[in-house]
Amino acid sequence: MSFLLEFLQVYYMREQGQKLELASRLSSVVDVSGKKLSHMTILRDVIKLENQIPLFLVQTMLKHQHTEKPAKETLQIMLMGLYRELSPFQYRRQSPNVDINNCDHILDFLYHMTIPTPEELGIVDEENESGGGTRNLSMPKLPDETMINVDITEAQGGDVRGKEQSFKKPSHVKRLLDQTWRTIKKTYSGFKRFVQVIMFSRAVILVLKVPWKIISSLPVLQLLKDPIENMLANFQDETNEKLDDESNETNPPLIEEITIPSVTEMVNAGIRFIPVKNGTISAIRFNVKTSTLYLPVVHLDVNTEVYLRNLVAYEACVASGPLVMARYTELMNGIIDTEEDAKYLMDRKIVLNHLKSDQEVADLWNGMSKSVKMTKVPYMDKVIEEVNKRYNGTWRVKLARFMATYVFGSWKFLTLFSAVFMLFLSTVQTFCSIYSCARVFKQLPKLDHPE
Repeated sequence: MSFLLEFLQVYYMREQGQKLELASRLSSVVDVSGKKLSHMTILRDVIKLENQIPLFLVQTMLKHQHTEKPAKETLQIMLMGLYRELSPFQYRRQSPNVDINNCDHILDFLYHMTIPTPEELGIVDEENESGGGTRNLSMPKLPDETMINVDITEAQGGDVRGKEQSFKKPSHVKRLLDQTWRTIKKTYSGFKRFVQVIMFSRAVILVLKVPWKIISSLPVLQLLKDPIENMLANFQDETNEKLDDESNETNPPLIEEITIPSVTEMVNAGIRFIPVKNGTISAIRFNVKTSTLYLPVVHLDVNTEVYLRNLVAYEACVASGPLVMARYTELMNGIIDTEEDAKYLMDRKIVLNHLKSDQEVADLWNGMSKSVKMTKVPYMDKVIEEVNKRYNGTWRVKLARFMATYVFGSWKFLTLFSAVFMLFLSTVQTFCSIYSCARVFKQLPKLDHPE
């Protein structure tokens, strides 16, 4: 604990513009300039998920050190300096709007500083929408039953006026009606789905198919056979689409849904890339009219991979909303496949590389999503959908897919056709070598052309 405080003291003095001095026992491992290998190793260990220490313990120790400023303010300055040292994004929050009392540990503070707020992402909790609340991505909320019980207990302990004010609140009644409506709707949807599955099961279709063949063979009903079958087929397709849409609302995205062309493929299709300086992940957007993809500027150094991986792991552990950081890494993993993709983004000043080579940039992003579960983030999914729609609509992509499907994909048929054609020519050549083809063609009747 004391070692962590002395290590964070470096960032406090740096933020305050003081002369950087360290204790003798730290001078050999910690570099005030941050260039020593040991300093960078300690820095990466501090932000790992398994090494987190509760911040209230650190704040308690600061209270007993008799610092110049209050312990909370001192710790806030330390963590802000650490954030500026590690954050790969150019965007820096000038005013520390994250309260450290609401943060469990250092990684939690870094997560809230890096990830945009729900207001910036356009995410509003449905349960708190009427009250103006937003979704908390770190602390789980109490269930509705607990909140109702607390309110009723407080009303019973007060006077009659307190009871009247408690029952005047429409939130509990509305919440009860909403819960009842959800239960009825869920029961009806389940019953409807059960009936649809039974009606379109193979056994029922097989039983109904035999008499339908007999009835449809009648001369009068044979004319109505095709319209009825088409109507049933359309109804079944609509039912399957509704079932798929209902399941996609809660299920994680499929592999096809996160597929996006690489940077090189998009550039060849006419899509441009524009960097967003001083922007967060929420700055990602696609302009359909100009075919331009806007991405935030990101700095990559030796600490970036550890920083992003631990943020993704922490987000998957505690976040109750969409996994924004995981989705961002999936997006970057999708558009960066090769060294050429990374080099193009660096030329556009979207990726600022402080690593050894361009290949390390591609390897960093390609290895980020190996152990991350897929998730849905509405505004990022919309960007991916618009990019895919624009890319698939270009004539180059359509021509390439046509060639791949009907030319290169049909190589077996073309090979067989060529072999048969060559065999036919060989047969004609052999026939003409034995029999005089000219004599045979002369014996053919001539066509009389009308004058």
